[in-house]
Amino acid sequence: MDKILELLKERNTLLRKFYTLNKAEIFRLSEGDFSRLEYFYKSRDNILELIAHIEQKVNILSESIDKNSLTSVHKNAVKSELNTKESVVNEILEQDLSILSYVDTEKSRIIKELGSVTKAKSAVSAYHSEGSNRKLRSK
Repeated sequence: MDKILELLKERNTLLRKFYTLNKAEIFRLSEGDFSRLEYFYKSRDNILELIAHIEQKVNILSESIDKNSLTSVHKNAVKSELNTKESVVNEILEQDLSILSYVDTEKSRIIKELGSVTKAKSAVSAYHSEGSNRKLRSK
């Protein structure tokens, strides 16, 4: 049971690291810095892989434990770790909504900018086209 508790604590440590990573990225995004987005997502994926590995170990170990032999101390410790996990995960979900909002806002801005550039190119192209037609007519 001690090994399971150790793994649960390790998982919660990784979740806190995930939270901290999100927090730093939210700050960068709020400043308009999207340059590390790919690195950010890769870092998150690495943490999630580690968490999945820990979860797998916990599941394997928990199958071999006699549930009737668990003391109230063990049960309370597990409940505490699960409550911590739930709390951190809820905070991470809120952060993810903020991150998605920043990314969507930037995506919309870029799409509008590209639309403006396309219109400007069309106008310049039409102007050059009209100039060429004038030259041809004057000959």
